[in-house]
Amino acid sequence: SLYKTLEGKGIFWRDCYFDVMLGAYVDDSSRSGYPMESLVGSYLGDAHDESLPDALYAARMWQKIEERLSESGQLDLLYKIEMPLAAVLCDMENEGFTIDREGIAAYGEELDECARALEFRIFMAAGGEFNINSPKQLGEVLFERLMLPAGKKTKTGYSTGAEVLEKTLQGLLAMGVQHISAYHLTIEENTRFGRMLSRGELHEVEEERSEAEFLQVHKALTEAGYEHYEVSNYALPGFRSKHNSSYWRGVEYLGIGPGAHSFNGSMRRWCEQRVKEYVGGVVYGSEVLTDADRFNEYVMTSLRCAEGISLDKVEQDFGSMRRERLEYKATKTEIAELLICDNGNLRIAPENMLLSDMVIEALMEL
Repeated sequence: SLYKTLEGKGIFWRDCYFDVMLGAYVDDSSRSGYPMESLVGSYLGDAHDESLPDALYAARMWQKIEERLSESGQLDLLYKIEMPLAAVLCDMENEGFTIDREGIAAYGEELDECARALEFRIFMAAGGEFNINSPKQLGEVLFERLMLPAGKKTKTGYSTGAEVLEKTLQGLLAMGVQHISAYHLTIEENTRFGRMLSRGELHEVEEERSEAEFLQVHKALTEAGYEHYEVSNYALPGFRSKHNSSYWRGVEYLGIGPGAHSFNGSMRRWCEQRVKEYVGGVVYGSEVLTDADRFNEYVMTSLRCAEGISLDKVEQDFGSMRRERLEYKATKTEIAELLICDNGNLRIAPENMLLSDMVIEALMEL
C-alpha cells in the first residue's frame, strides 16, 4: 500500500533503497505482524514515541536490520526477491487482472470447510482448542496433555531421542505402512529453520547422533521385514517406489506439460515452465550427456541402492577399461573396506551408507 501511495505521488519503488518492514519480515517471518511500535522495541530497544515521525525510527532501524540480514546471509533475499516482488504486487494492484470471482469464492469456501473439519478433529483429539501454528503450544499439547513420548524440553521446544524414535518406528510398524522414506533433512538458507539456525535458536543434528539414528532405523525396519533398497527408503517386498526406482536405474522416461523433463538414455530435455509461454509454443532446453557423465551417474545412483553396481553392466555399457579401473579402486584403495563385492556387484554395506558420498566421489571420473 505504501508503494502504491508513493507511485501516486510520482515516487517509484526503484527509488527506494530499503524497506524496513520487508527487512524485518526476512529477518523473522514468524512474527504475527510488523507494526512500527513492535519493530522499534525489537531492533532499538525503545518504547515507540508517537510524537516522533516513523521516518526517524525507520532510519535508525535500517542499518541494524541490514546488519542482521548480512550476518545471516539473507541480503540477496531482500534486495533481489522480496523488494522486487513487492513492486510487482504493487503493479498488479494498480493495473488489476481478470479473475473468476465465483470460482475463487467457491474454492475458498471449500478450503475453509476442510480446514475447519481438520481443526475440529485436532481439537477433539487434544481435548480443547489451541493455536495449531504455535510450535510451543503444539509441543505442550502433544507431550504434556496427550502424554506422547518426548525427549528433553529445550528453549525452543521438545527434542527427540533414541527412545522417541523407537516408539515412532513401532507405531509405523503397527500401522502396517508399506513404504517408509527416512531422510535426514538439511537446513537450507532463507527458510525459517535457516534463520533460526543463524540466530542460534536451532542446532543441526550432530554427526554421531545422525549415524546412530540411521542405524537404529535400519535395524528396526529390516528386522521387521522391510527391504532397505535405497539409502533413505524402505519397503515391504513388492512395494518399492516404481517412480523413483526408474530414475535410480536410468530408465528412459517422457515428461509432458509445463516444466516437464524427459530422458532418452543419452539426452535430457525439458520445456518451458510458465504456462503462458508453454501454450504459445513449446520451447525445449536440452543437455546431451557425455560417456563420462553417464558413467558417473550410473555409479552415483547405483551405489545409493541395495543392489549396487553391476560390473558386467559397466563393461557392457562403458567398456572393459572402466570395469578394470573400477575394480582396482574398489579393492586396492582406501575405500575397499567400505565396499562389498559379491556375485559381480559392488555395493556399500548398510553400516557404511552414511559414507556413500565419499565412496561415490572416489569411484567417479573427474
